[in-house]
Amino acid sequence: MPDEPHSTHSESRRVLSLWDTVSLILGMVIGTSIFRSPSLIFSNMSGVGSTLLLWMGGGVLSLVGALCYAELAATWPERGGDVTYLSRAFGNWLGYLLGWCRIMIIIPANVGIMSFAFQDYLMQAGNLDPSLSPWISLLAVAAMTAINLTGVQSGRRAQNTLTISKLIGFAMVILAGLLIASKGNWPAMSAPLTAGRAANPGLALVFVLYAFGGWNDAVYLAAELKEPQRNLPRALAGGVLAVLLVYLAVNLAYSTLGIEQLRIADVPARDLSIRAFGAYGGVLVTGLLMVSALGAMHGTIFGGTRLAVAMGERYSTLRWLRHWSPQGAPTRGVLLVGLNTFLLVSAVETETGRTLINRLVQAVGATQAIPWNQFGGGFDTLLAATAPLFWAFFLLAGASLIVLRIREPLTPRPFRTPLYPLSPLLFMATSGYMLYSSVMYVQWLALLSLLPVVPGLLAWCFERVNREAASPP
Repeated sequence: MPDEPHSTHSESRRVLSLWDTVSLILGMVIGTSIFRSPSLIFSNMSGVGSTLLLWMGGGVLSLVGALCYAELAATWPERGGDVTYLSRAFGNWLGYLLGWCRIMIIIPANVGIMSFAFQDYLMQAGNLDPSLSPWISLLAVAAMTAINLTGVQSGRRAQNTLTISKLIGFAMVILAGLLIASKGNWPAMSAPLTAGRAANPGLALVFVLYAFGGWNDAVYLAAELKEPQRNLPRALAGGVLAVLLVYLAVNLAYSTLGIEQLRIADVPARDLSIRAFGAYGGVLVTGLLMVSALGAMHGTIFGGTRLAVAMGERYSTLRWLRHWSPQGAPTRGVLLVGLNTFLLVSAVETETGRTLINRLVQAVGATQAIPWNQFGGGFDTLLAATAPLFWAFFLLAGASLIVLRIREPLTPRPFRTPLYPLSPLLFMATSGYMLYSSVMYVQWLALLSLLPVVPGLLAWCFERVNREAASPP
């Protein structure tokens, strides 16, 4: 087993309940994909029925991943989450690299993605000048960063409020579907795709699985969760199941629009609500979209910045990140994630940033500039750029479960993943498929997600030298 990293084991109070954690999972997972992705999914499927089955399949695959994480989290209920699992399974260097990449680009990118979604909806609602778009995203990031600086209790209450508001909004969308369904005369539920096109369930599954992403950040809350060995598995499994139920109910409501309308609707929830409630329905859904985006931003910052604290507790060169405010906020972690999000938003949303990135990728061998128009704006650009790194580490997390079962068979495991080893192998296969699909889609843009890897390896070398120097002869 690899040697244990430096740790100060600073403790925070266990104040988060099971509901708080489920609320955070709902907040982190249910962002805007359920609103933005349906047209991409339905346009690659032959009908509503097959699409609902695909959503169910995506939920089951996500649940399998959550159950794998549940075993790891219950066995090692530490704030470091998958940093701990990868360190024990493959060595401290890989755990360090995972944590570094998460706090430097993966978590900030997820926050930035949701800020772009918030920006898009506010721009549409207010018919604002396009030149304001980067500033709206940055203001949203600043607002969610400020809330997370106020402390764990206020952050917990803010997340619960945002999640409840979001669920009320979803209930209104489902009600709109019921009202339309009660009138009868449903449109066609299946129809051939446009000439020359064939159904592509594999591509549709990519968008479905992205819509379920984010539940894994709950493991970083272990040090603040009451009874983590019991509640973390419950929160992970229950949170993913709750998301699946919401998604199935919403897609059933969408189906009242008919397959042909769903293939072209930018935001089917808005079309559905306008049809059921009139113009006020469009206002309702716009508000719901913005609340969903803010809730996902807040939940990602709240959960993800706990990883920054864990890195500060484990590694001497990052010790400055372990700071907690008197109110229970990981102040420096929040500020670091906020700063990195600001940089990413500026990089992909401004002409100066895009020019700089083009020069970087060409410096490492790209034969042409990144086709920014292909990715349709900041939301799609950040999603596409960081997906390969995200799924690569997910694949390694699944492998760590198998490695640790073999290497540490006597370690007590309060929760065991059902159907082992089939479950982790299925999780790894899913992650591998998503890794391949994302690389094929983004090509040279994937280099954006690799930018922190080399500095991360250099930082680990410095950490290793420091630890060896501090060790007794």
